[in-house]
Amino acid sequence: MNNISDKVISIEEAKTALRCMRLGGFDETQALETLDELVIRIRKLTTAQIVEDIINNRLPEGQADIVRRYWFNGQNTMEIARQLNVSQANIYRILNRATQTIKDSMTALIQYQNDLADIKIVPMYVEESLEILSAQKKESRSFGEALRNLRLSNAITENNLASNLKISRKELSDIENGLKIPSAVIASRYTALFNIEISMEFSNGRGRYICKQP
Repeated sequence: MNNISDKVISIEEAKTALRCMRLGGFDETQALETLDELVIRIRKLTTAQIVEDIINNRLPEGQADIVRRYWFNGQNTMEIARQLNVSQANIYRILNRATQTIKDSMTALIQYQNDLADIKIVPMYVEESLEILSAQKKESRSFGEALRNLRLSNAITENNLASNLKISRKELSDIENGLKIPSAVIASRYTALFNIEISMEFSNGRGRYICKQP
């Protein structure tokens, strides 16, 4: 079974597919593909929440602190080692041990999901969940990084977002890397897609975009 449309879907999922067809001008195939993408996104975001719960409740506090520093605060292993007065190799070992604990804690859940339906489970990558959590928690240093974190925190791929913004993947990459400022039209599409506020702030005669989430 390669597509969730091959099995019975819920009323809410059917409403989502119909909404895509009505508002987006999608045909049935496009609507169901969009529904597939929505289900995958929800699964990724739910998995990320579970990983965060494991970090907070299953890892020893020392391990959890280092994981938070590395993934959520954006510190590299050298910075963490210097602050905690331990070797960088020790930090690597602790991060690897913590990742393995998270994987071991997730095993039962994956087996349970596999028992529920005869479908192929997409491989789970703990690093992907940690990247989602990192994007949700890390403070953005620039407008482009804020938009990138917004996309990652919602588990949206570059291809999907570029398609929804009606721009190329290259243009999206340039915007997220601070190489290009989005036009007013593209900025308005961001606000509609993510329910955020984008405003222009002026200082010393120069303007810059500010991204605020509700």
